[in-house]
Amino acid sequence: METNGAQLPQAELFWYDSTGVGYLTAGTMSDANGHVSLSGVVADAKVTITDLTATYVKVTFSGTVYRPDFAVSRVITNGEFYLKRNN
Repeated sequence: METNGAQLPQAELFWYDSTGVGYLTAGTMSDANGHVSLSGVVADAKVTITDLTATYVKVTFSGTVYRPDFAVSRVITNGEFYLKRNN
């Protein structure tokens, strides 16, 4: 994620599969360079504001998410959502 050109290394994504099992990214466990001390775990979540208007914000996202026990991971690609702006 970038704000005014400065990169923020701790983007987080939360995702629930069709059975209700929750997954999350490793962003809060990473250092300032995005490194995680757990073997095989990556902090690669990316959140980008792609459109910002007076009425909405469009966001795209991707990244690797993990079950809380880190035994299972999933990769999210091409995610997007819109948020209505209430000025």
